[in-house]
Amino acid sequence: MLLLADCAPAPPKPTGRLRVVTTMGVLADWARLVDLMRREHIKVITTEPQMPSALPDMLVRETGAKVVVLNPLESKGGYVAVLGASTNALINALK
Repeated sequence: MLLLADCAPAPPKPTGRLRVVTTMGVLADWARLVDLMRREHIKVITTEPQMPSALPDMLVRETGAKVVVLNPLESKGGYVAVLGASTNALINALK
């Protein structure tokens, strides 16, 4: 799974199958990012509804990955409902 982060100053080291990539400066490393996704068989990209969709959409076209939009903000039904919806979205995308 690929997690695109917009504000981290530097991506943390990869742990297990999760890869974290910041969107700052990512277009300069576009080929490396696409190569990483193909090499590591990354099939799911997570993003948030308030983030621009251009980068995830381009990655989908290049790699065939799925995009899962996770809402980190509390909404109708409260935090537990949002967490449950995010969990279900991830489970369905990873099937």
